[in-house]
Amino acid sequence: MTAEHRPNATGPLSPGQVETALVEAFQHFHAGRLAEAEALGLAVLSTVPSNPTAIQLLGIVAYRAERFPQAIEWLEQTVAMLPNDPVARNNLGLAYRAQERLADATRHLQEALRLDPTYIVAHLNYATLLLKQRRIDEALAHYDEALRRNPASGDLQCGLGVLLVERERHAEAVAPLREALRINPGDLKALGALGTALRCSGQLDAAEALHRTALANNIDVPNMLDGLGDVLKQRGRLSEAIGLYIDALKIHRDRAAAMGTPSC
Repeated sequence: MTAEHRPNATGPLSPGQVETALVEAFQHFHAGRLAEAEALGLAVLSTVPSNPTAIQLLGIVAYRAERFPQAIEWLEQTVAMLPNDPVARNNLGLAYRAQERLADATRHLQEALRLDPTYIVAHLNYATLLLKQRRIDEALAHYDEALRRNPASGDLQCGLGVLLVERERHAEAVAPLREALRINPGDLKALGALGTALRCSGQLDAAEALHRTALANNIDVPNMLDGLGDVLKQRGRLSEAIGLYIDALKIHRDRAAAMGTPSC
């Protein structure tokens, strides 16, 4: 786009510039340039005051900027204009969740899923809301549904595995965590959780091998030292475990971070 045809972010646009401005605004948003995205969204509204795409854009910009009350105002307008849009409902649910208005968040996220039961992002956001309320089994059901629809998502596999570890369903956590690492071998969260799942489900040989392989490849060394220490401690090899904990502390002085492996 040449300079003379760029949308004017400080004032009204010509009708022909509106679509171009919205495309550019979303490009700014996805690149993290929130001020530029917001300026273009406001410019669109100065030309077309009832443009729901611009209004929703301003809502998600405000949400990303953690201006949650403002995000709710914009997104309520969007939902009023597009009541059957699951994306608008999902976004408004997130804004309410950020404000701890859990009943409102639940209402809009449930409506997003009623409108589109295949909407994976809404399943995950609703699962997160359920976790916030300690409704673990319901959250797991939404993870399962999202994975049924997108089994190739490493993030979903990792999220399910971590949740199962937190639920102390360690044996069940192993398969999704292994799959997460197959999809994304560099996923350190999945790696740490898999070490915990193997150890706490009594698969000590596999747990020890996992940590030693990671250490041999210089992967997440402080946490892998700490995790291996946990495995050896569980095997009764306390002096070796203590040595590993000390090595981890030398690398990472903050014990809470260096020894952050959950215990079983």
